[in-house]
Amino acid sequence: MNFHSARLKIDRAKHHIADVESVITALPNSYTATVEINPKGGNEVLKHDLRDRDKIINDIALTLGDAVHNLHCALDQSHQIPHLPHTR
Repeated sequence: MNFHSARLKIDRAKHHIADVESVITALPNSYTATVEINPKGGNEVLKHDLRDRDKIINDIALTLGDAVHNLHCALDQSHQIPHLPHTR
């Protein structure tokens, strides 16, 4: 018996993590900034808005959850493999 199945789960988790990294890297190109005048004080307010904010947050959360689940499965599978007795 080997760790092939556990390694596949780890590789899949790495894929999920890479997906999250690419989404985070693209964030600076996904927001808009506007200057508004505060009607109460007359001062300028810089407002940042992230397009598809809720979708991005949900995608990141779900993808990270998938990565953690795959890593958890890899640990479970590695513990099902019989261990050799410890020798000195």
